[in-house]
Amino acid sequence: MNVNSKKRRRRTDICDDFEDKYDDKNEMSEHTEVLLIRQIIDDLSAKLRDVLILCEVQGLTASEAAAVLNISQNTVSSRLRLGRQEFKKKYNALHKGGSDAQ
Repeated sequence: MNVNSKKRRRRTDICDDFEDKYDDKNEMSEHTEVLLIRQIIDDLSAKLRDVLILCEVQGLTASEAAAVLNISQNTVSSRLRLGRQEFKKKYNALHKGGSDAQ
C-alpha cells in the first residue's frame, strides 16, 4: 500500500467518524457554523482578534481588555469596532455567499 492510499483511507475514516458523530443535520449544521466562526476569527489580524476574543468571547470590558493588552481603552474600542466590522463582512460573505468577499 502506498502513502497516498493510506492518506485517502485516513481521510475517509475521518469523514466516516464525522458523519457518525453528527448524524443529525442540525448538529452538523451547528458544527459547521462553529468551524466557520473559528476560521473567520483566525483570519483576523492578531490585534483585532485579541480584542475581539477578550471582549466578545471572554466577556471583558474595554477597560479590562486594555489592562490585559497594555493599550489604551480608546484603542481597544477602535479595534473592537473594526474587528466586529471585519468579522461581519467575512461572515456574510462566507455564510450567505454575499458579494462582500475580498
